[in-house]
Amino acid sequence: MEEFNINREYKDRMFKLVFREKKDLLELYNAINSTHYTNEEDIEINTIEDAIYMNMHNDISYIITSVLNLYEQQSSFNPNMPIRGLIYFASLYKKIIKDETRLYSTSLIPLPIPQFIVFYNGTKEQPDNRILKLTDSFSLPEWATDKNIENVEDISALQCTARVVNINVGHNIKLMQSCAALTRMF
Repeated sequence: MEEFNINREYKDRMFKLVFREKKDLLELYNAINSTHYTNEEDIEINTIEDAIYMNMHNDISYIITSVLNLYEQQSSFNPNMPIRGLIYFASLYKKIIKDETRLYSTSLIPLPIPQFIVFYNGTKEQPDNRILKLTDSFSLPEWATDKNIENVEDISALQCTARVVNINVGHNIKLMQSCAALTRMF
């Protein structure tokens, strides 16, 4: 079988180009969440443009219905997406909060729920859907076995998940039929 290189930068730009319009973002949101929202004006785009942190780019981010949506496109599987997501979400929440003195208030700061979706369209076979967890990167400390703790999630103060969705031909057919814009990725 012949090997060929994929221009990842091209696919990244293509993803942003395909989903630059609010109507396409709304269609994708509805397809992912099985919802039927129709008002494009409910979308507040908050993508961190040209933000580079450790050579990571934020593909698309927006808020709708109290959900902070972070979408990434990947042409190669990356098990480190949860830590990338955590870093992105921290930057996005900092932007949302604006006045950091509010963090010391006695009032709870309402925040949108984070949803992190990674759209995979690489050449290696991957399942239709896969959940990656930040806690998969952690190891149990030695003292945990003395306390009969077997799961790192039981002691971790952090969790960030990334849902990897395979958008290659023949995968997630219902999703692809619900969002015509995703088919423009090919």
